[in-house]
Amino acid sequence: KTYVTVPNKQIVDSILDNVSLRTQHRGELRLEIDLNTSSQKIQELLAGIKNIFKKKEIENSTVLMNAITGHAFMVNGDYFTAHLTDKEFNAVKESVNILVLQLLESLEIEIAGANKDIRIIAQEKSGSMQ
Repeated sequence: KTYVTVPNKQIVDSILDNVSLRTQHRGELRLEIDLNTSSQKIQELLAGIKNIFKKKEIENSTVLMNAITGHAFMVNGDYFTAHLTDKEFNAVKESVNILVLQLLESLEIEIAGANKDIRIIAQEKSGSMQ
């Protein structure tokens, strides 16, 4: 309940995004998958995410393995819903994210860097003490 004043010139000089006129909402999924994951598991993951994106609220979607980097396989997914209220869209996003987590668990796929051990090994000094 804050009163905000915006000068007309600033509105005219700026890009105005009228969210009430949007016809769709966009959801994003960005996963960094551990490099020890087999290509077969990656294919199963992509197919599983595509299946998750078949929810009735989702009108259009894209899922792909976007890149291979030095620390992860990058899996990206984008989906579009009809114009929903924020509450309804957030419920769809949460549902998608939970289903993807369950899929990762069932396929035993780990997120890059999630379970890395750091070990410090002390070296013994050589020589004898007198």
